[in-house]
Amino acid sequence: MTKHLLRCLPLLLALVILLSTGGVWGAWMYTNPWVMGTKHEVSIKMGDFFWSGSGDLPTDSEVGENHLSLIDQIINHSEHGLNTKNSYLNKQIDDRKDGGIGWRDGRDTLGSMAVTQSDELSDIFGLDASSLTFLIQFVSSNRYYLFTTSEYLGARGEINFWGNNKTPGSPTVPIGQPISVIYRTTVDLVDGKWTAVETKTGYALSAWYEESRSNANATQIPSFDPDTFQEGDPPA
Repeated sequence: MTKHLLRCLPLLLALVILLSTGGVWGAWMYTNPWVMGTKHEVSIKMGDFFWSGSGDLPTDSEVGENHLSLIDQIINHSEHGLNTKNSYLNKQIDDRKDGGIGWRDGRDTLGSMAVTQSDELSDIFGLDASSLTFLIQFVSSNRYYLFTTSEYLGARGEINFWGNNKTPGSPTVPIGQPISVIYRTTVDLVDGKWTAVETKTGYALSAWYEESRSNANATQIPSFDPDTFQEGDPPA
């Protein structure tokens, strides 16, 4: 009996250590006399902030291209983020979904380039300092696509008193042509909390932003069509 206990003791000690460790590790030992003994350990840190593809996002604050920080602020800003009930951002999303006079079907996007919300969103998320632009697409009640880009999209036009375009917009990339690089981050509602789960790097076609009015393109605001997003580089 004593011999059996001595043989089992190392296994019991290993089990105790494994159960008391915050991370995850593994060890493999080869005891065959014809095989040289080897040991390999793997550790996995639990609860990281990062998500799939987030490592491809620029984080250079010195040149105003910290996409990772902007995405985190949009989701988790203590006053204005997606995870704050009745935040400015959530109220604007609800308004866009609901629509208004002349555009009762609403819109499925909210962008920082919009005439109505651009100044407020810029102040909240520091977009002037970061030189970044974002567009949120409402895919479903529990999924959003959050697009970010550091590409300058161009100058928006102007409308007259009657709501008709009087000064054309000036997109940097001609309408219908690919804009690159654009990052699309999938944000899901998980257990009642908006959470970034995946980022893809790609491009989308230049398009006018759909405004909160019956004539959706009256002002001619340079943006891109989120439905045209493709992963990878645009065709040559």
